Amino acid sequence: MPEAQITPMARVQLAKDALMAHTAQSAIQPGKTVVLLAGRGHVLRSVGIPTWLAPSSSHLIAMAQAGPKAQAEASEHDFVIQTPAVPDKDYCAKLRAQWAPSDPQNP
Repeated sequence: MPEAQITPMARVQLAKDALMAHTAQSAIQPGKTVVLLAGRGHVLRSVGIPTWLAPSSSHLIAMAQAGPKAQAEASEHDFVIQTPAVPDKDYCAKLRAQWAPSDPQNP
């Protein structure tokens, strides 16, 4: 990711976390359970959605983890659901190719 995009992207991620936390808080009703599914970075206690929840709210954080390698510190979640590993894939390769300067000899 180009250096100039890091700060704007971080702001977008923070705004998404705040909005998801607000949406989850708004859905809380006595006797009901609210389930929020989000990506790993969004559910981390130290930087994600939980930082935006009311301190009085009761919540558990479950992480799905593909393969045996731990993807977050134990303090970041309450429990882990293990799933089979999947082959590695570079999800940003297509994006990097779009941002790469054009080859003047091969437009």
